[in-house]
Amino acid sequence: MTDMPLSHDVAAPAGAPEIVRAPVAAGRGLFRRKKPSRYYRRVDCYAEASLLMISSRVTVDGRVLDISPKGCLFRPGLRYLLHRMDTPIRLTIGDVEIDGRIVNTITRGYGVDFDMEISDELLRSIVD
Repeated sequence: MTDMPLSHDVAAPAGAPEIVRAPVAAGRGLFRRKKPSRYYRRVDCYAEASLLMISSRVTVDGRVLDISPKGCLFRPGLRYLLHRMDTPIRLTIGDVEIDGRIVNTITRGYGVDFDMEISDELLRSIVD
């Protein structure tokens, strides 16, 4: 093995412009966006629920794993999750019906965004 200088160890030729390297933010890539934090805190729930997909009139039974005034995470009782996006739904938890839409599909379930915020009293009654 020879003692060859690395490319960054070699001096630039006389008269060449100096290369200035931009600093990179520590902990994240140069082109990554900063994720916004949640406005509402999610509360663990584990309530039995059913989800009606309005466009196809299909009802899926499952559980709400966590909930906030603006959305929830619904885990269907199905073995496999079908990818759904921007699907209008009606979520039924006990005798409460909430309209919304599926905005995300992850391995744990469907991310649901409610059309209207639910009240704190209703949220407490669902969690209890």
